[in-house]
Amino acid sequence: MAASVAPQPQDGSWASAMDLEDDNLGALLLGFRGRVPRRTFWLVGLIGLGLLQTYASLLLDIAGAQPRVSDGIAAALVAWPAAAITVKRWHDRNRSGWWLLVNLLPVVGMLWTLLQCGLLRGTAGDNRYGPDPSGAAAPEDAGDTLPLSMIRDPG
Repeated sequence: MAASVAPQPQDGSWASAMDLEDDNLGALLLGFRGRVPRRTFWLVGLIGLGLLQTYASLLLDIAGAQPRVSDGIAAALVAWPAAAITVKRWHDRNRSGWWLLVNLLPVVGMLWTLLQCGLLRGTAGDNRYGPDPSGAAAPEDAGDTLPLSMIRDPG
């Protein structure tokens, strides 16, 4: 029986590494449909947007804005994209985007979201929110799929 191989990024670009559908950054940052893998959540949702928020705040500080004002504007700038990526991550866990509201609980909500969205793997295979962004097989197909690290060159 021939084993199929889960798809892997071919060109090593940031877009293929993050499994962006049609390389559409706008849909990733502004839309609330679909799923994203943990890697995208970390690279774009936390690191990328965190750096953007810091950069915007610094620019506003240099421009002479009050620190509280510049922090507020910078936070507002990244609020929608951060919500969109987090909702898609909840979708990958096969949970409603309304779980985003758990962040309203001080400290506990943020830690729960970080655990669920940042550390735990999403649903294997398709779920009600779309196909698996990591390309992993569904549990019933798992016997026919081998990860690339399991395949060795016989020569």
